[in-house]
Amino acid sequence: MKTSGLEDGGAWLQVDDVFFSWQDVKATRKTDKLTGSHEWTRLAVKFTPSPHDPFLLIKLCVEGTGTAWFDDLELVEVAR
Repeated sequence: MKTSGLEDGGAWLQVDDVFFSWQDVKATRKTDKLTGSHEWTRLAVKFTPSPHDPFLLIKLCVEGTGTAWFDDLELVEVAR
């Protein structure tokens, strides 16, 4: 992600379960918000999919004023 003049909010990467349940609320995973101006920064979220939900929402989030760019989103399975 790259940001320029991002104020009053921030930009982040987030992974959520599609079928929301209170039990899975704690499963929301997200990076810290980037604010201001940053050159290209790699963001990563490690997660284990919920056994109750076979689907995920991968969100590229921006709020506030300024500009954010996202590039080369990648999902990688890692060995347990």
